[in-house]
Amino acid sequence: MRILILTTQDKFFLTHISERAKYLKEKGWDVFVAAQLTNIKYQEKIEQQGFHFFDTKIERKDVNPVSLFCSLIRLNKIYNDVSPDLCYHLGAKAIFAGTITAKLFLKKAKIVNAPIGLGFVYTSQSFKARCLRPLVDLMYQLTLNPCGSKVIVENHDDIEYFISKAALKKTNAYCIPGAGVNVEIFRPDKKNDVITIVMAARFIKEKGIWDYVKAAEVLYRDQIPVRIQLVGAPDYGNPSSITKVEFDRIKNNPAIEYLGFREDMQNIFNHAHICCLPSYREGLPRVLVEAASSGMAIITTDTVGCRETVNGKNGVLIPIRGVDQIVSSVKNYVRNPSKLLYAQQESRDLALKKFDTRIICKATYDVFTKLLSE
Repeated sequence: MRILILTTQDKFFLTHISERAKYLKEKGWDVFVAAQLTNIKYQEKIEQQGFHFFDTKIERKDVNPVSLFCSLIRLNKIYNDVSPDLCYHLGAKAIFAGTITAKLFLKKAKIVNAPIGLGFVYTSQSFKARCLRPLVDLMYQLTLNPCGSKVIVENHDDIEYFISKAALKKTNAYCIPGAGVNVEIFRPDKKNDVITIVMAARFIKEKGIWDYVKAAEVLYRDQIPVRIQLVGAPDYGNPSSITKVEFDRIKNNPAIEYLGFREDMQNIFNHAHICCLPSYREGLPRVLVEAASSGMAIITTDTVGCRETVNGKNGVLIPIRGVDQIVSSVKNYVRNPSKLLYAQQESRDLALKKFDTRIICKATYDVFTKLLSE
């Protein structure tokens, strides 16, 4: 069986998809990966894992019509060279371009599409986002669930959204919660002596970056005995990214311990107590899944995607822009260590039962085999 996995970038494949690809390889499948090459070291890692790699040269943020047409030409060559039995498209641009290519130029290949969150167009209330939303809705209607396809969505809210927009048939929809987590790598370890709170994200407005900063400043002012850490960096290609001036301000903020962009999140999460992600909308945030597996209490927003990681025992759901609720939740955990410990234990249990990558891999494989047998 030959599968072609099309996604945005080489690094994203390694962080979010490679475990499922390894599972397929163990089942005897030939796995081909198509993504934008951003660093030769990532291509080498992909190929070292036994996968064939193709550079799509598709820029993640590029919406130039000429560039997109050239992308379709390149994809056509890749798809014909691979001649896959199954095409697995992850992310909006991969779904749009991959489905069009597969339907136009491949006769037998079946398609599994997987939206990964809905991104800036749906989270932002800017004029640009509101103008683009109807166009993106139309593209989903045309490409998300064509004949002979299945759709894997990360949360139930997005399934209902796509159904309401006539982009998805309920019988073809499967909810699989994210990419999963390696529970042997992300595991509770010896926690820091001082209660440690971590936010890890791209520094854009819709991730709630300013809400976290404001909450940190209040906790610092009130002299609450906690360490408040921030991991990540701006995403200057995103219209909602913080500016370089704002970034400098955050790095120099005495209320925050800025740790930079990190690829070893397990070393941070394994020793921390609380993960805070006050995002305005997600698919299913990998950072919260990894935090849960690491035995961290969760403070996140009661919104699409985020709420899937809190079961009422392992953390707190707060309203969007809920700075006061972040502060009160942290203070409550500091004053009630037993409540914090209970939430940490519940997070680990939830990860083992729901987010273990082995569960996610098997569920994805079952969708593939069901489609191929039809």
